Amino acid sequence: MQVLLVLLVFSTLLSFTPSPTRIVHAQSSQDVSRVYIDPVAERSDGATSFLVNVRLNLSNIEVNAFDVRLNYTGAGVVSKVKSIDYSAPGIFNSAQILAECNDGIAVIGGGCPPGDSPSAGQVHLAGALLGSSVTGPFTAALVFSLNVTVQGPGISIFSFDRANFVNQGSDPSYPNPRFIGIVLWDGIFASTMGVVAFFNFEPSSPPAFLPGQVVWFNSSISLPSPGASLASFKWDFGDTSTANVTTSSTPHLFLSPGTYQVQLTVADSLHQVGSVTRKVVIVNSLGGLDLIIKDRARGTVRSGVLVEIENSTTPARIFNKTSDLSGGVSFRGLTQGSYVLLFSGGGLVAPKPATLSVSAGLISMDTLYLDFADPSPPSDLPGIIFIATLVGGVSLVAIAAIVKKRKMKKQVGSAKASRLKRA
Repeated sequence: MQVLLVLLVFSTLLSFTPSPTRIVHAQSSQDVSRVYIDPVAERSDGATSFLVNVRLNLSNIEVNAFDVRLNYTGAGVVSKVKSIDYSAPGIFNSAQILAECNDGIAVIGGGCPPGDSPSAGQVHLAGALLGSSVTGPFTAALVFSLNVTVQGPGISIFSFDRANFVNQGSDPSYPNPRFIGIVLWDGIFASTMGVVAFFNFEPSSPPAFLPGQVVWFNSSISLPSPGASLASFKWDFGDTSTANVTTSSTPHLFLSPGTYQVQLTVADSLHQVGSVTRKVVIVNSLGGLDLIIKDRARGTVRSGVLVEIENSTTPARIFNKTSDLSGGVSFRGLTQGSYVLLFSGGGLVAPKPATLSVSAGLISMDTLYLDFADPSPPSDLPGIIFIATLVGGVSLVAIAAIVKKRKMKKQVGSAKASRLKRA
C-alpha cells in the first residue's frame, strides 16, 4: 500500500512541471517556505572542488515527498557535479529515492523521468518518506548536497528548475497530494577574480509574482574583485525602467504580466564592473483549480461528474464542468477568494458541497473523494470482455485437443490389443 502511495505522489510530482522561470503553480495554504542554495555565493580559492547544499526553510506544514531539479551553467567547463549526496543528516536521508539523475544519466535504475535534459548541467533528485513525514516550522534543513569539481575559470549559476515539496494528506486511505508554496533562492560559484554580478528576487506577496505588486531584488550576493567592496548597482528591469542605487536591496513594480529580462551591472570600489541578466516572470493575477474526482470507497477516478462552482461572496453559479475519463476538472480565470463546489450526476450519493480557496496567480490542486452508488466501471470493459472471451476460447480449444488426444490414444491402444489377441 505504501509503495502505491509513493508512486501516486511521484506521478503527481512529475505531472506538475513548473517552468524554470519562477512561476509557482500550486500551494496548500498561505504559508510560504523557502528552498535555497547554500552557500549562496562562493569564489574559488584555488580549491579543486566545492560543496553545494540545497536547504529548506519549512513553514508550519507537513511534507513527505520532494522533487528538486537544478540547472547549472558552465557545465564541464567551469564546474562539474560529480555526485549527489543525501546520506548526510538531513530531513530526507531516510527517504525512498524515486529519481536520481546527473546530466541526464540515471544514477539508480529505471532511467531518468520524462523532461530531464540529456545534456550536461542538470541534476535531479526526488524521494518520498514511507509511513512518516517532516513537519515545520524549521530553518536550514538539509535536503541534499552536490559534490562539484572545478573545471576551469568562469562562473556557474545554480538555479532551481523544479522544486516541488508535497503534503499528501493525513489520511493514507485517501491521499491528496498538495504542493506547498515555495520561494526560491539561487546561488553562484566563481573561479575568476573579477567582479561577479548576481542577484536573487522574491515577491512581496509570496509565493506568486503578480502585476502591481512589489518584487524585491537583492544584489548583496554579488562578489567584488579581491580587496574591494561593492559600491554601486545599476538596474535595467526590462520594462523601460532603470535605477542607479548604492544599496543592495531594490524594490520594483511590474505593471503587466509577462517575461522580463532584468539586467544588473555592479561596480566595486576599485572601479571594476560586472553584469548579469536573469529572467523574471510576472503571472496573471487570476488563479484556478485543478481537481481530481475519486470514488471514496474504491479509490478509483470517476468521470461524468458535473462540478459547479460559485464564489462564496457572490453566490451565483459561474462555471460548470464535467469530470473527464481521468477524473479531472480544471477551472481557470478565477479571482482570489473562497469558492463553493457543488456536485451532481455520475451515480453520486448525497453529495456534500466543498469549499476551496483560490489565491492570486496560483493553481490550487485538490483530490475530492465522493460517494457513489454503483461500482466504478472498468476503464476498458469491451477490451476486458474480449480478452476474457479470447482466453476462454483458447481454454476450450486446449481442452478439446486434450480430449481428442486421449480418445486417439485409447483407440490406438484398443487396436493394438486386438492385433495381439489375433496373433
